[in-house]
Amino acid sequence: MRPVLPFIALVLAIIATPSEAAKCKLKPKDVATRFMPQFYIDKQVRQAFETWVDPGYIQHNPMAASGRDAAIAFLEPFFAGNPAISYSIKRIIADGNLVAVHAHGRFSPEDRGVAVVDILRIEGCKVMEHWDVVQPVPEKAANTNVMRFDNKCVLILGGNAGIGLAAARMFHAEGAKLALTGRNPETLRHAAAACDALGIQSDMGLPEQSRAVMAEVEEALGGIDVLFVNAGIGGFAPVTEVTEDFWDGIHNVNLRGAFFAIQAALPLMRDGGSIVITGSIGSLAAVPGNVAYAAAKAGLRAMARILAKELLSRRIRVNMVSPGPTDTDIFKRDATPAEIEGARDFFKTVVPIGRMGTPEEVARAALFLASDEASFINGVDLFVDGGCLELG
Repeated sequence: MRPVLPFIALVLAIIATPSEAAKCKLKPKDVATRFMPQFYIDKQVRQAFETWVDPGYIQHNPMAASGRDAAIAFLEPFFAGNPAISYSIKRIIADGNLVAVHAHGRFSPEDRGVAVVDILRIEGCKVMEHWDVVQPVPEKAANTNVMRFDNKCVLILGGNAGIGLAAARMFHAEGAKLALTGRNPETLRHAAAACDALGIQSDMGLPEQSRAVMAEVEEALGGIDVLFVNAGIGGFAPVTEVTEDFWDGIHNVNLRGAFFAIQAALPLMRDGGSIVITGSIGSLAAVPGNVAYAAAKAGLRAMARILAKELLSRRIRVNMVSPGPTDTDIFKRDATPAEIEGARDFFKTVVPIGRMGTPEEVARAALFLASDEASFINGVDLFVDGGCLELG
């Protein structure tokens, strides 16, 4: 039998600083909400307990240790010995100084897991006592109402339109806590409202703005479980007409900007998380006029592989999703209705499947790569192109 009971303590967690606790005016529910991610999701046992748990803490369970120091001594090696444990919080309910937490824990991605109800007594911003009930999840319940990103913190760079917006809607539908960026304040505002997300206006081509984004995300979400790097710009010009400004304009966003945005996000990425980057089949296809864009995306592909290698020790997977011709606003920009229909008719003849892709089709691939369903997939470039590269 797997050690289910240690999950007793696994339900307390959230981000905060000792200074917050010292002058804390938080409600009991807020304390529990701050304690949980720090303890269970970030697995920062000592920091969480020393900040939010009273030294005389009582754990009402025969297999757990009472007293704050004893609890730390018990739980730190438990987490270290079970690195695959994952934890998600379903609901937090408070009644006075008692807080009930309904959660779901797994020892591995294949495990149905256990349902956990913890009751915490909180006084003066400190957890004083803890009761719990642990019950294995029935097989039927485990296979219904799948929420792959329940309680996961997801940041989408370029989430206000097209593929990014489609992905945002899907992440939201599966329970994610979302933050979105975009350059257009109007579309960003609508996207954030539709997905109950934090919207941050930002240009990924300016690294200082990406660093500011991460500061806002850290304050609002605490950390990042999934980073979807989708922002980018296009541009066509034959080799003889490419200027330095044209080249730099594309590369500053699509390659340089993407790199420094990911670099800024890494301290916030939780171990075991996922990074998905939007590439393009243009990085491999020899399309006349596409030299600057293709070079940037090819560089992004090389960067993603090295990043995946360097993050192996943190169990953070890095993958790319590379669309083929996709019916997004980018290809319609500054085009007349007749030109748009002409482009669609053209792509019917060059895409083996006989049509352009949709933002939702690409977004579904991105969510798959970000989820535990892709837990054994790392460093790949997944082509969502209707067969263009393999069959064209």
